[in-house]
Amino acid sequence: MKSLLAIIALLTLAAPALAGPIYDMEVGGLYAEGDYVTVVCATVTAVTAYGCAIAEAPFQMGNSTWVYLGSGHTAQVGDIVTVYAPYFEYYELTELDVGHYTTADPAATFTKVGVCTIMPDPIPITAAEIMAAPEHYESCIVWLTDGFLVTDILTYGEWLADSHETGTQIYFDDYWFDETGLMVGDCANWALGMWTYNFGAFKLEPFVDGFPPVDCTVDAERTSLGGIKALFR
Repeated sequence: MKSLLAIIALLTLAAPALAGPIYDMEVGGLYAEGDYVTVVCATVTAVTAYGCAIAEAPFQMGNSTWVYLGSGHTAQVGDIVTVYAPYFEYYELTELDVGHYTTADPAATFTKVGVCTIMPDPIPITAAEIMAAPEHYESCIVWLTDGFLVTDILTYGEWLADSHETGTQIYFDDYWFDETGLMVGDCANWALGMWTYNFGAFKLEPFVDGFPPVDCTVDAERTSLGGIKALFR
């Protein structure tokens, strides 16, 4: 028995430290809709008019979620926050409901407790890898390392692009990125933004400089994680 316990202890130490309340909600299935979740000292990684993405250490797959705050919120990228709110699925996107979209309970809170000095790194991943388990990357900041070829311009600021390496198709949306002038046949060396789910599809919301166009006739340039981090920060 002691030998078995020792082996279990070693395996526990060797396992990645992924489990936290966000991971338990996003991947672990330990919360039911309506359950209140407490997240302590998470980092705000992306902001829109109605909410923000937050991430908990170790800032890997499953460690991010969306927080619905409602209009007029003051969250900013880099804020360190503590959140107490009910979990719900908004058209299959996992969220914490601080802005009372689904409940009138005023107990939900979103409290700024500090500002981070170093932003978490985006997760480097290929298009094929993220599409193999897309739900586990909801609201994560990801760097898709593939080269991309734009294959279709859709309505409402969306477009499709295929991975140059594998042909894997990715949906893109334009919340931060200005897609004006983007055309079928355009290329990009990589893509950087927030992974999300809406209108029945997983997609990437690239940041302002998160889908840099390149000449398709030129071989894809190698880009370092350091270079991507500089853009993100």
